[in-house]
Amino acid sequence: MLFARGKNRWTNLRSFFININKLFLFLKQEDFTGYVHILLPNRQGLVLFQEGDVVNGLIEEGENRTSGQSTVRQILGYAEKYNDCRIFVAEFPPETVSVLSEIFSMRVRMVHERLSNEFTNLGKYVGRLNAARFTGYLDVRFPNDRRKGVEVILFRNGRITAIVAAHLQIRMDNPDKEKMERIREYLTDVQHKSLRYSVFTLE
Repeated sequence: MLFARGKNRWTNLRSFFININKLFLFLKQEDFTGYVHILLPNRQGLVLFQEGDVVNGLIEEGENRTSGQSTVRQILGYAEKYNDCRIFVAEFPPETVSVLSEIFSMRVRMVHERLSNEFTNLGKYVGRLNAARFTGYLDVRFPNDRRKGVEVILFRNGRITAIVAAHLQIRMDNPDKEKMERIREYLTDVQHKSLRYSVFTLE
């Protein structure tokens, strides 16, 4: 499932005890910004909230992913149908929700899966994507540090437009020297870490 770690609000809630519709209503009243992650039989769902409003949803079933508002209704239906779902609620900065919602809305295909930083250095690969005017994203994972969750690097026409990472959430809508320096620091840091990344290009 494609998402970074948020600040846990509730973990391991059970759908047997929690009415999912009432939970969503409560989050709306709280102007909640973050996600609800629901583990379902054979699939999992993620619903993004921005100041109490549902902005996007994602269902992942094996290698298949669907997203959008209709997906949110499917997730609610599944959660009501199955009594043994596990529910996790975590807060995100607004920038993170915005980036993930944009990614969920993209029609992409995977072109490379689980490239190793040891053999295909991430920093050098980013340079290749820049030259190729790549549009899509990198799904970056750290097998030796699962606390990091998934980190995402979003590209448009070869330029990094956003990064969602454990200690960095940044958008480049209005780039400046400070943001550029933070991105350079991030890329320098991850070049030396044990990680794997998958490449998704816009269809």
